[in-house]
Amino acid sequence: MADANASPGIQMAMPSPTGPQQGMNQPGVNPQANPAGPDAATMDPAATSLSMIAMDYQSSLLQTDKAKVEPLLADEYQRTRSDGTVVNKAQELASLKKVDDMFSMEAQPAQIKGDTATVSGKITLRSKDKPEQSRSVQTTITFKKVKDKWLVVSSVEKKV
Repeated sequence: MADANASPGIQMAMPSPTGPQQGMNQPGVNPQANPAGPDAATMDPAATSLSMIAMDYQSSLLQTDKAKVEPLLADEYQRTRSDGTVVNKAQELASLKKVDDMFSMEAQPAQIKGDTATVSGKITLRSKDKPEQSRSVQTTITFKKVKDKWLVVSSVEKKV
């Protein structure tokens, strides 16, 4: 399933029941989620949806798309950045700044327990000017279900 709203510099990976999968795309081509295969029918639709929301959240942050980020965040949202800085929803939205790097995320399948869920994965940023330079963080995104909609409650990043 292609994401028509994705930026050309973003690579996404869909979770697989057998472990993380790396998404692939070339500049100017919309990324593809994990192509339908034998495991596609066994994927939990809620877990798949949450993993896509997690990727949308990360890509929207990097694209500084406030209109896309804001409705994904719960009012009590907190993000702990890899440098230890903690920001709330208002601070996150106010601090959005354009990142002109390539982005990829390898996500594990979502873990759902009632009205809460987590998606863990690895985010890698590569400089467009110097692709050999990259930085990675491990992230865990926690969601809560509010009125049949999954919202990001917290995101914790640590350097890899």
